[in-house]
Amino acid sequence: PTLSPTPAPVPCETAYGYGTLSGGNISGPDGVGVDSQGNIFSAQRNGGYIIEFQPNGVPIRQFGGPGSASNQLGQPAQILMDNANGLLYVQDWLNNRVSVWTQSGTPVSVIGAGIFSYSYGMALDGKGHLYVVDTNYFNYGDPNHNRVLEFQLSTGAVINTIGSAGTSPGQLSGPQGLAFGPDGNLYVAENGTNRVSVFTPQGVFVRSWQPAGTTLSTPYQIRFDANGLLWEQDCGTNQIQVFNVDGNLLGHYVNGGINDAGLFGGFDFDTAGGFYIGDYGNGRVLHYLSCNQGNLQTPTPTPTPLPGMTLRLDSGSSQSFSDPNSNNWL
Repeated sequence: PTLSPTPAPVPCETAYGYGTLSGGNISGPDGVGVDSQGNIFSAQRNGGYIIEFQPNGVPIRQFGGPGSASNQLGQPAQILMDNANGLLYVQDWLNNRVSVWTQSGTPVSVIGAGIFSYSYGMALDGKGHLYVVDTNYFNYGDPNHNRVLEFQLSTGAVINTIGSAGTSPGQLSGPQGLAFGPDGNLYVAENGTNRVSVFTPQGVFVRSWQPAGTTLSTPYQIRFDANGLLWEQDCGTNQIQVFNVDGNLLGHYVNGGINDAGLFGGFDFDTAGGFYIGDYGNGRVLHYLSCNQGNLQTPTPTPTPLPGMTLRLDSGSSQSFSDPNSNNWL
């Protein structure tokens, strides 16, 4: 059935003029993760390592390095934080595996080596299982991939396969974004069909949708916020789009300074309702504040979207920030 936009409170974000992280050895920032203290982890796709920043932009440490050993990374991309256990999961893209690290930079294990053909989104269920998208980036019809794999973390073994290659309901075509929703179901964003497919944690197909009020264009990463809204990183249009679980567009955020041919990096929420996003093409990580977060003028209230109306939130411009101590490691 055709979905119609549902009036709802619109998330309010605005560009933080002094929130650009550009210190340290930034080299193609992609995935972003935020720990429980508000520190930011940024995957450097070109450099093959992770940089941790304080919220004020000062680098704390760098770990990893280019290569295929257990303490190295090959084009690291999306990051998934496990703050309860002090871990982070890194999409080790070129090595076709997920690398697990402590948040202090010590390698723990690798998952999925020899199984994936370019892994993408990841999701933890909080019950000892890791779900990982397995996509053949070069062939969305590859019958041996284009699926979601469920791993038992205690053994590293695959215990379930969700979906199969194809475009019919219940199949997956170029899956990338992955997240658990407030209903307990698993949401998968697909590049090949530009839709979101929903499965139970056991892999039973529930439904799929293409959004009302907009389209998806190369969805790269999805996350759910504390209000149960789905945030989708849309690489084809260089923006973040926000939906409810039924696919109704509630708002979207565009930064005119992001200019990287649709390849900007991952994102994660900060500890106060804003978010950080890797700006791959411009070599920086941008911080967006929620509108009640501090030292900015209050933006003009945003009207509730009407049926059939696309709402664009003007995020304003960003200003590069250079801390005088940004090259001094703590």
